[in-house]
Amino acid sequence: VKKIEANMVTKDYLDDKLADLRGDLTVLMRKEDHKLTRLVQILETRKVISPEDVNTVLAMEPFPQN
Repeated sequence: VKKIEANMVTKDYLDDKLADLRGDLTVLMRKEDHKLTRLVQILETRKVISPEDVNTVLAMEPFPQN
């Protein structure tokens, strides 16, 4: 029984790990969002997409921009 108790995961430990994971995922998503924003700017500069399309794409989730 003592060995099982030593290997059990506590709620606090699990909450901390999930919070860390969520933070890591948010950082990764923000990096991808910056890449998408830059790509959209390049496409607009090269006249591949219209300014209306730029606004539509940048207004999408997860990090909408005006």
